[in-house]
Amino acid sequence: MNIADKTFLLTGASGGIGGILVKYLTASQARVILVGRCGESLRRAADISGGEVITADFTSADDVAAVITKAQNIDGIINCAGAICFAEAVATDAATINKIVAVNLAAPMILTTGLLPMLLQRPEAIIVNIDSVFGFIGHPGYAAYCATKFGLRGFCEALSRELADTSVRVVYVAPRVVATGSNSESAVAMNKALGNNCDSPEFVADVVMNVIRKDHSHAPIRMPERLFIKLKGNYVLASPFYFCHNIGKSNRA
Repeated sequence: MNIADKTFLLTGASGGIGGILVKYLTASQARVILVGRCGESLRRAADISGGEVITADFTSADDVAAVITKAQNIDGIINCAGAICFAEAVATDAATINKIVAVNLAAPMILTTGLLPMLLQRPEAIIVNIDSVFGFIGHPGYAAYCATKFGLRGFCEALSRELADTSVRVVYVAPRVVATGSNSESAVAMNKALGNNCDSPEFVADVVMNVIRKDHSHAPIRMPERLFIKLKGNYVLASPFYFCHNIGKSNRA
């Protein structure tokens, strides 16, 4: 896809990855509709892009519905918003579970299906879901988070097959731990103690931009996560070695 002059709806625009994507998309002459919770980070992102801003809390069904109503003439959706909870399952309350499910799974599903009729009218369109390697690996301390990430992976796989013969391409991007401010101090300490490597928001944003530009762009998962997924043997897509995978192929001319 030629990014220039395309319009993208970007959720999580005030976050670590989202904020970098705003810069990259704007530099590529794309128009960006920024979706996020009201705050200084969102205002800074709006200043960079000059694009429309839609403030929304994805734990609110009304806010999610309002985004669908307000978003017009888009060529792509980049679902980047996310919520993280690092805690043992026994210490995770119902309110936290509801929030994680709403932000990580329900909101991107509802936004995507609600905006899909519009995307199907475009000569070329794309849906990018930024998920996590925890959509393949159940990690202790992230039970609720992993459940939503496994769920979003299944949604992407099914959706890509439904849209295989349309002009809409579905892309699933699954980075490992990303070094952003959303990680709690205890999660950072755990990753440090275990020697877990983290990717930068810039690295993930670069991958996303390459995926949008190229119909068959792949980037390998970095070790050791690649080995863990291969040994686990449950990667049901085309290959266990992809950080991102174009799981939907269109037969468009």
